[in-house]
Amino acid sequence: MTLEHIPAFFNIALLLIVIVGMAEFIRANILDAHTIATEVVPYPLPVTPVSHLILTIEYYQATDQATVAEILTFLNSVIVRHRGVSIHNLEGEDLAALNLYLYGSGGVLYDMATTTALWACYGLIIPFGRKLYDPDECYPATQRGEFEVVLDTTVPTSTLTNALISLSAVSLPGATPSHHLKATLSSVPAPGATGPNDVNLPIGNDLLAILIGMTSFPGASEYLFGADDLRLLFDNKELDIVSAKAPELLVEMINRIQATNRSTISQFHMIPSLYTWMDFDPTRDGQYMIDTRTAARLKLRLNMGVNEALNVTPVELVAL
Repeated sequence: MTLEHIPAFFNIALLLIVIVGMAEFIRANILDAHTIATEVVPYPLPVTPVSHLILTIEYYQATDQATVAEILTFLNSVIVRHRGVSIHNLEGEDLAALNLYLYGSGGVLYDMATTTALWACYGLIIPFGRKLYDPDECYPATQRGEFEVVLDTTVPTSTLTNALISLSAVSLPGATPSHHLKATLSSVPAPGATGPNDVNLPIGNDLLAILIGMTSFPGASEYLFGADDLRLLFDNKELDIVSAKAPELLVEMINRIQATNRSTISQFHMIPSLYTWMDFDPTRDGQYMIDTRTAARLKLRLNMGVNEALNVTPVELVAL
């Protein structure tokens, strides 16, 4: 029997099977169990389209159970760049916040117990699309030597012993993506006073979210956030988020994470702690993301409850 004798819907099913059968991914090690040192080192990435990187830190407990906050202090920054232009530029805490926003978890911590000298590990995803393994949203093919990741690390102190760092890349051969993810940190200095503080944001891409890392959350007697009453200004006109109180943003995180969150008191509950976000892709399909290509200026307006520095990370979708 030839294909023309098979009903049309069987032809379609057969075609789908063939297409699915052709799909593949390749996971390859980039850095294998490297002893964490105080260093800044670039590592080349594959030339094939890349879905994401997997960064893992292994260690032995030095005294008691290390918190995620403690582990992240040894990962100063992760920079991914193509031809010298940053695709991602994040401190460890901001990468964990990006994982929390995209996947509902600020990385994965596996530790056996609080007992000293037992093995444990913590890992994060460095993503190039909103979903993993998405051939339409990943970093496109590059030429050899053009695409690299730079790891800035510090030797762990007494918190961890014999700490090792590994990195793998997950590639999607043959993928022809239409977009990729971009997240670049802006370290906003303390403005010198409380009250309004405007932060310029990049333009030219679709804005998915703004991650905001603070130093101050309310304590025992004062309802003071580092930044509160946040709003977005598109050419000096309020857009989408006209006013959002910090507690409201924390509550709306329920759209992406479990409200009962996430771990024990010793892990500071939220991983990473003291972060929230403004979400312009709440339906995860791009329906509400903000096209900034026509903007002359895009600003985040913060009402500073405390005169302090902030980490502000726009998460963008770049069209190819």
